[in-house]
Amino acid sequence: MQEYVGEIDYGQSLRQMIKDGNYARVVNDITSKYFPTKGKGKEKVKLELYRFDDRTVTGTEALELLDEAGYRPANLVELLAFGKTFPDEGREFPILAIGQSWRDSFGDLVVPYLCGVDDGRGLSVLWLASGFDPRYRFLVVRKDG
Repeated sequence: MQEYVGEIDYGQSLRQMIKDGNYARVVNDITSKYFPTKGKGKEKVKLELYRFDDRTVTGTEALELLDEAGYRPANLVELLAFGKTFPDEGREFPILAIGQSWRDSFGDLVVPYLCGVDDGRGLSVLWLASGFDPRYRFLVVRKDG
């Protein structure tokens, strides 16, 4: 897998991180209330895109399989760092960050993801219980590195 290096600036608000990503569309649910950030200063993070080539998986299955493979799923700020640094990647296929979720008004867990939209790129949420076919990529961090 290809490694991507993104930089997170925890001195910025989540709103500023989203603005810096230059997204054409952002759902209203992506706020610091639902996706709080943790950390201080600036941090570089090594990220990879993981794909389940031959099958559809739910978010819960993906969490288990990624853990077994030696990865932890990325959180929202890691997704935003990736989206800012590698803007074209999110246009080609949806990229999920299942390492951080919140329970919506229906009681379902939702996770953030990057996607291509007609007028550029979008930042939205999906239900973690959804089935994710091979076109989806999971943004991950190797546990040993």
